Amino acid sequence: MPQLVIKKLGKSYPTRRVLRGISLTMDSGIVALLGPNGAGKSTALNILSTQLNPTVGHFALGEWDSKEHPKELRQRIGMVGHQSFLYRDLTLKENLDFYSKLYHVAEQTEHLDSLVQRFQLTERLEQRVGEFSRGLLQRASLVRALLHSPQVLLLDEPFTGLDQTSARLLLELLEEWGQSERLLVLTTHDLSHAAQCSNRAVILNKGRIAADVAGPFTHESLQTAYHEALNP
Repeated sequence: MPQLVIKKLGKSYPTRRVLRGISLTMDSGIVALLGPNGAGKSTALNILSTQLNPTVGHFALGEWDSKEHPKELRQRIGMVGHQSFLYRDLTLKENLDFYSKLYHVAEQTEHLDSLVQRFQLTERLEQRVGEFSRGLLQRASLVRALLHSPQVLLLDEPFTGLDQTSARLLLELLEEWGQSERLLVLTTHDLSHAAQCSNRAVILNKGRIAADVAGPFTHESLQTAYHEALNP
């Protein structure tokens, strides 16, 4: 697994600075990106997914640098954010066919079928995505993000609004990724979920890295580290 290297990444808008030159190196495992509202967590993930351009700085995954190779990075990174990126008027099957062609994985039907089965969506393939509940939509988004077998998976508040079945399936996925040589970065306000699944926590505050803490964690130990980072 190549390293994900972030170098002095910053993002500014006319009225505020969201990220203030963060630098970070991440290998395999699960990294929890934590911090209060407005700390820059979602902005960081949107930049790493190449959906948003930074104001300054850049990042690289192995030999692929964000300034020169955004297309190649998109082939290696999967993202599940606040938007599903699924077309509501299309069926789930039509959406997955579209993204399979977009990522040049149309021939990997066995892989796609296994993802659909894993997230218990086989009976939903002919249903329009616009009819999905929050939990079903999140499961479908995970299939979309995983169908091109990314080296890095980015999850922005993935547990929000999930039913018990969807939360269990997500935790199973996190457990699998935590034992692999791939990298998963997730944001969450739920420190219990972060402590349960991550082996590293990077805590942001006002656009800067306030702490970088290695696991394993208990809920209590991560909570202590979080409060100490925000209240030095």
